Amino acid sequence: MKTKKKRIAQEIQSRILTIVIAIFMVVAVVVAVMVGNVSLSAQKNDLEMQSKAASYQLEIFFSGVYDHCGADGA
Repeated sequence: MKTKKKRIAQEIQSRILTIVIAIFMVVAVVVAVMVGNVSLSAQKNDLEMQSKAASYQLEIFFSGVYDHCGADGA
């Protein structure tokens, strides 16, 4: 009788462990996807900011060149 109870207990424990591992794996995949999306979003924002900074630097540079050349460019 004890071996039957132990076997049933082990089977229940095995099923619960399988469910817990499956849930853990699903959560791990969701977290990995979310972290990847956050990383891509941060990279996109960084590239946009670098592009805007370069644009502003060129605008300042060319406005300085234009101011030194005068209105007629001479």
